[in-house]
Amino acid sequence: MSVERVKVAIICATAEEYSHCKASFNPQKETGLKTRRLCTWANETLDVSIVHAGPGKIQCASATQLLIDEMSPELIIEAGAAGSLDSSNKVGSVVFVQTCFEYDICPIEHFDRLAQDLTTTTLAENPVGPIREVLTEFSRHAVGTFIVPSVIFGNIASGERNVKDTAIREQLRNAFNAIACSWETAAVLKTASLNGVACLSFRAIADHADENATSDYRANLDSSLDGLMHLLREFLCAGWASGIINTLQSNSKSRISRVSQGGVEA
Repeated sequence: MSVERVKVAIICATAEEYSHCKASFNPQKETGLKTRRLCTWANETLDVSIVHAGPGKIQCASATQLLIDEMSPELIIEAGAAGSLDSSNKVGSVVFVQTCFEYDICPIEHFDRLAQDLTTTTLAENPVGPIREVLTEFSRHAVGTFIVPSVIFGNIASGERNVKDTAIREQLRNAFNAIACSWETAAVLKTASLNGVACLSFRAIADHADENATSDYRANLDSSLDGLMHLLREFLCAGWASGIINTLQSNSKSRISRVSQGGVEA
């Protein structure tokens, strides 16, 4: 009996993030997709497309939509480096993003006025349920096998701004109960959400968003990305992602069955 293959798309904003992801997966081929660099990898159950989107939210939103239109993925994963808004988080730790707040559209003190449009959740958002159970078990596995120093579930503040000031770091942390910051996460997750595609974001800590952020980022980027992409490969190759996708498919079939039997979908 043939196994139904699952399509996964990985969005990498910067050239460094893409190169590390590509090196980790050792893809079968690299091609171009409408000016984007795209490589593909597959095993018995998964077809994985990895794209170099380009830095910034515009390029990442565009690349995410392109992959949705061209590849029809069941799961989109955003992967890259991040600054930590919590000084206790270790460099190289990976954040499993629960909720993303796009903070640079309006003054932070006015965020509530646009909160619905500027907030996006991922599959990791719900602290209970089968998907969170898989992610939690995988996080223990990743730390227990020394892939990364730690895995942290938490919120991320996303905006096109280099956060390298302790006062700004604390403002973002307090406003959004966020533990990390990045440029592009909001673009990928919002685009996936608007298209009804399941999404995750894994971000590796490279600096602490303080006055030393620029030098720390440069010093730690390679090692942080090495650990992140090793984690991502394990997540996909060892069946953890398939477990989540199977849960999503089962939930979808259950909803369809309820509707077909005269139920009302919430």
